Amino acid sequence: MKKLIKGCEKDAKEALAENYRRVARIYDVYSTVGSGDNFCMQFNGFSSFIADSKIADVKSKFCQRGHCDTVFVAANFEEGNADDDNDGNNDDALMRFEFLEVIIRLAMKKYLEGGAKWDAEDLGRAIKRLLKECVEPNMGGEEGAQKRDVWRKERLYHESVDDAFAEHYYFLKAVFDYYKSPGHKLMKRMSIESFSDVMLHTYLVSNVGASLHDVEIAYVLSKMIAFDEIKSRYKWITLSFVDFIEAVARIAEIISFPAPEDLIAAGYDEEQPTYDYFKQGGNEPLVERRESSGEMNCVKTRPLAAKIKQVLEVMTQMLVKKYNKANPDALVRYLHTNSKQPVKKVKNFSAAVNAVMTTNRFSISKTLGALTGGGLGKLAGLAAAAAAGDAAGGAAAELPPAAPVKKGKNSGASAKKKGRKPM
Repeated sequence: MKKLIKGCEKDAKEALAENYRRVARIYDVYSTVGSGDNFCMQFNGFSSFIADSKIADVKSKFCQRGHCDTVFVAANFEEGNADDDNDGNNDDALMRFEFLEVIIRLAMKKYLEGGAKWDAEDLGRAIKRLLKECVEPNMGGEEGAQKRDVWRKERLYHESVDDAFAEHYYFLKAVFDYYKSPGHKLMKRMSIESFSDVMLHTYLVSNVGASLHDVEIAYVLSKMIAFDEIKSRYKWITLSFVDFIEAVARIAEIISFPAPEDLIAAGYDEEQPTYDYFKQGGNEPLVERRESSGEMNCVKTRPLAAKIKQVLEVMTQMLVKKYNKANPDALVRYLHTNSKQPVKKVKNFSAAVNAVMTTNRFSISKTLGALTGGGLGKLAGLAAAAAAGDAAGGAAAELPPAAPVKKGKNSGASAKKKGRKPM
């Protein structure tokens, strides 16, 4: 590739940098197509991308469908076999950096090959033209609906969502700790197989819930982007607890349960109407989905917090039933005990959360910040602060205060022995 664009590297990088977020989203979404690795683009995913973007042109001499397939092969070619960095590079699929090369090669085939001699500026314009004329207008459904940060700002980073998760913090932490450690191996993050198990065991993957592909999309879009997807592969392919929370929220966005008040009016249980409605079909509930909210790209009319509460209700009761426990508190104790993860000893988890909520009405920066060690709370707090600044016409919003530094028990005594003043 270096020889192919020698002298044009700067213009190519600038053109890709302007559109990098879009290209990265496309890569993530189409990496979930097919039955292989969900974190690199298989040939099936590449073929779907070419078809959806309408890059191939039957009238072109250099950019027909067959020419596009050769781009996949050329970009996936690895030079040498002794480089340790290539160990994490799938030989039959595209890594993210290879997909960037694909964009460059496709732009050259569609707009430059067979024409007059071209220079660096022509290559930069060709890349921008490919993304503007082929990718942007033809991928509104697949890529447009998956704008991670837009969805986070408009739907996820709200105090009502923060409250919904805070009420179920101990349950969610127990589920995360239990399922992220298959075979009781202590792992810090959750794999896509473990997340799929959570969705399957709670029967949220069903006709009334989400599809397996929905689960894969929610997982991929919830994880943070790694700078180097080969050297940092473990972080690239797994979820932290905060990522897991976001993935549950994305599943809640997809699933179309009727509103609780409508279910109660229809005669379902007043205490747990969603679970009562959900379990009517047995192990595989058969309920007609509402088209108005069953997809990520549909216009949403209900608050996300309300949908999250319904999904958490179903998750809790389904796992209580699966593990044959008397109530959610017993389930949480069981999951924590069998996950072999350290946990604060609390006699009644529900009462503990309710007590905190009664004595201290959370702001977004305090709620999950206190409970999770600052993870989701800080993330949501910063987003809320930024939104507040935007609403005030760009005025700076106050950020959460820094945590106090803890002193050791013998810090003063140690300092005196060494002839220093105690801190």
